[in-house]
Amino acid sequence: MRPGTAARGSQSSWTSNWSLSTDGSRSAEARSRLVIENDDGSLEIIDWKTDNVAGSAVATRLESYHLQAGLYVLGLEAATGRRVSRVTYVFITAGQELSPGDPVALAAEASEAILMLASS
Repeated sequence: MRPGTAARGSQSSWTSNWSLSTDGSRSAEARSRLVIENDDGSLEIIDWKTDNVAGSAVATRLESYHLQAGLYVLGLEAATGRRVSRVTYVFITAGQELSPGDPVALAAEASEAILMLASS
């Protein structure tokens, strides 16, 4: 289901902003464009990308957003206490909607990156 359709059919949807702090001196801010509440209570994060990227290059560009997606998952789950079931990036120019992967794996990658930053 396309994000716009999902948002219109959802019980609720909202935008959100949050910050994560690693050690009090380093932090990351995240702003997701749309959060959809699914019927099972889980959340889907949708972010629109205005990158001027050809359709054939979208999958490669999507890889560069893995850390951002993981930070979105960590932040939203921490802020709401709810599970994120999907992250979707909508590449407007290319007309493609893709997920960078499993939210649990994305969050684990982001956690690892935060720990590496905190220890450096």
